[in-house]
Amino acid sequence: MYCSNCGSEMNSNAAVCVKCGFSKGTGKNYCQNCGKPVIEGQAMCTNCGSYITSALNNGTMPVTPNVALNTVLQKLNTSYTIWLIVGICQIVFGFWYITPIFFGIWNIIAATNRKKLMEQYKKNPAGLVNTVKSWKGSMVVFIILNAVLGALIGIAGGIYDYTIISYVEQHERELVAAGA
Repeated sequence: MYCSNCGSEMNSNAAVCVKCGFSKGTGKNYCQNCGKPVIEGQAMCTNCGSYITSALNNGTMPVTPNVALNTVLQKLNTSYTIWLIVGICQIVFGFWYITPIFFGIWNIIAATNRKKLMEQYKKNPAGLVNTVKSWKGSMVVFIILNAVLGALIGIAGGIYDYTIISYVEQHERELVAAGA
C-alpha cells in the first residue's frame, strides 16, 4: 500500500503515513495501490487500474469501470445470441415466404457482425460507447417496423438492444474510464 498524498510505501495497518502524516485514504496525488502519481479528480489509476479513493468517496464512480465494460460485453453477447435465434426462427418458420427469409438472413448477418464487433471491443474497448449510442435512433425505428410486421420476436430483440443502449448511457462515465 502507498500513501495517496506523497506516494511513499505504507504499512496497510497504519492509520497515517509516517513520511507525511496524512491519514490513510486522504490525499489525491498518488495511487494507494501502486504509488504512481494521479491527476486530481481521476477516477482510475492509469498505471495499475485501481480506483482512486477520493473519486470513489465523491460519488463519481458508482460502478467500477471494469464491471461496467464487462456488463456491456456480456449484454452484447446475449444480443448476438438473440439475433442469431431470431434469424434462424425467421428462416425456419417462414420458409414459404420470401420476406421472413430475407429478414432471417439479415438478422443472422447482423448477429455475426455484432459478434465480431464484441470481440474487437474485448481487445480494445475504444469507441464502444459511441458505437452503442449510435444505435438508438435506428433501434426505435426497428422496433416500430417489427411491430407493424407483427414480428414479436424481433420486437423482443429490439427492446433488449435498447436496454443495452440505456445501460451504456447510464454508465457512460465508468465506460469512458475503462477506455470505451
